[in-house]
Amino acid sequence: MGTIVALAGAGVPRPAGQQGGRWRFSPDGADSSIVAAPAATNALLYVGDLQGRLYAVDALSGEERWQFQAQGGIYASPIVAGGQVYIATQEGQVYAVDRNTGQPLWEMSFGSPINQPLALADGRLYFRTDDGRLHAIE
Repeated sequence: MGTIVALAGAGVPRPAGQQGGRWRFSPDGADSSIVAAPAATNALLYVGDLQGRLYAVDALSGEERWQFQAQGGIYASPIVAGGQVYIATQEGQVYAVDRNTGQPLWEMSFGSPINQPLALADGRLYFRTDDGRLHAIE
């Protein structure tokens, strides 16, 4: 058997600082929380928060470019395809937003929360609502 000895005042050494950090993005407001990974392009990162805001953030500077307010919290990562960003919300809404301006292009309601990741394949957007149904949008 091994022995563990604790010495008073010895302490644990601090880990070295992380290398490569350039910027940090924190949405305005104490009520904002980000729980999903961002979607990334060469120029922008797209990330949603639990207050239903979708942010476009400059990948090099960390500056917010625009934000879009959806109905319901965004728990799943956005998807970027062509000129659009797709998001789904806790209120059961799915949105397509212009990736350069943040202007809404369309929205659809499915009546049940969407907390799982979206998938895009063969020109269709797939997702599951919390009532157990699988949906596909062309």
